[in-house]
Amino acid sequence: MDKVKPLLMALPLLICAALVFFFSSQSYDKQSLTPFLTQHVNKTELSRLLPDVTIDYGEKHIRAKQSPFAFVEFVIRKGAHLTIYAMLAACGHLALRPYRLSAGSVLLIVMASVLTVAAVDEWNQTFRAYRTGMYQDVILDAAGGMIGITVCSIGFAMKDRRGKRGRNLGKKRMG
Repeated sequence: MDKVKPLLMALPLLICAALVFFFSSQSYDKQSLTPFLTQHVNKTELSRLLPDVTIDYGEKHIRAKQSPFAFVEFVIRKGAHLTIYAMLAACGHLALRPYRLSAGSVLLIVMASVLTVAAVDEWNQTFRAYRTGMYQDVILDAAGGMIGITVCSIGFAMKDRRGKRGRNLGKKRMG
């Protein structure tokens, strides 16, 4: 079982990376939320609810009030970038756990992996219909990776500290 455990702990990482490439291989039309929003949301009402902001991202200028569906879709898509790469980093951290590496080594390996997946993902998108690979997305993905590894590191540190405290209490009671 000792040899199988690292492989099992790497499985979520592999699934997460596969999901990234599955979604990046789809055309924009397959992923667009605009048709759904157009059918189910009143554009005027949505525009009234959104703040009067403009987001400049790459060559695009997304104005919430003028293009509410594009704005909502943009926020959801970029939120998905942060989320999936946070999950990728957390899964990477989990996969490295059996090796008892230093925190710095884990950070370096996980972030190098996140950046590699992000760069390959954006490169992959340059071959897809109506998709554009953007370096800004790699930066966003790296931010998601940092969020994931930070949350995971804090969680594991708390778990390890709680475990040590429990073992020390047990020793005091016995002694």
